[in-house]
Amino acid sequence: MQYFNNKNNYEKWTPREMGDQDDIYMEFMFLSSITRHGLDITSAQFAEDWLKYLNPNRIWGANKGAYNNFRKGIWPPESGSPRFNEYWDGIDFQIESDLFGLISPGMPVISNAWCDKVGHLMNYGDGVYTGMAVAAMYTEAFFESNPRKLAEYSLKAIPAESGYAKMVRDVLYFHQMYPNWQDAWKELEKKWGVKDGKLVSPIDVKINGAYIYMGLLYGEGDFWKSMNISMRCGRDSDCNPSNAAGIIGTIIGMKNIPPKWAVVRNLPIENRAINVIYPNPIKWDQILNSTVEVGKWNIIQNGGYLENGVFYIPSQSPVPTPLERNIWTGSSK
Repeated sequence: MQYFNNKNNYEKWTPREMGDQDDIYMEFMFLSSITRHGLDITSAQFAEDWLKYLNPNRIWGANKGAYNNFRKGIWPPESGSPRFNEYWDGIDFQIESDLFGLISPGMPVISNAWCDKVGHLMNYGDGVYTGMAVAAMYTEAFFESNPRKLAEYSLKAIPAESGYAKMVRDVLYFHQMYPNWQDAWKELEKKWGVKDGKLVSPIDVKINGAYIYMGLLYGEGDFWKSMNISMRCGRDSDCNPSNAAGIIGTIIGMKNIPPKWAVVRNLPIENRAINVIYPNPIKWDQILNSTVEVGKWNIIQNGGYLENGVFYIPSQSPVPTPLERNIWTGSSK
């Protein structure tokens, strides 16, 4: 133990590749399916691709529940409903929704349509609204750099009566009340982190979603600070800062990501979840180029056009979806 805290005894290790994780490879799965089937892909086609290509040993929570439902012949949207999926309000779609904002710059109505289709594979209610809110922030981050304005903007994409919207309004309020993020964190933990005297599930979508917003608001547009605060808030502390960093990265652009983080792009990604599609470690440029291509298709199919190397995108305002009611418990989510 005398050597444990002595950094002189540590061996420096530089990874040769990134480990695979569901924060990203589920979105790679969606991207591959869109590329294969086109923009008019159905939710059933997404589900069928899961059964063909996804390693079921590399998925958990609502995703695992959905996969098992597909095998039983329970298809979307029922596959994500509280009736058939006990993790319906988990964070699964929250960590998988970035793609649908990235391919829909300035088009929150279109990103909501994608999230409605894909989010109901594995989630329902707040479990889907979180993806709509995150994706909406991405759509606007191409044009707006103020994180608070992005957070406020996200509320326009989801039902105001939903639990998720109430949580977002609380984070915005506490951000105004408390200059120190840790004071706001204490209030959020008391209100959203505990239910009936017990800690909520570690994958509860509302408390984890709160910590995405905490990173954005208190990070003040700084890439490292946003990740750091979101991570230090706890709970699912790899997923939440990933969403926050992605939104800040969209604001600043790849060229402005600090060099110590930009080197990650050169690391191939270990691939155990979808190695039928990608038999070798995945290269970032594969994913980036494919995302850009799908984004181009999405813009053009939805009324945009390309002229002299410039994309013209139709102006859209977010439109919230109707509130989904959980008839199995009698509550609104």
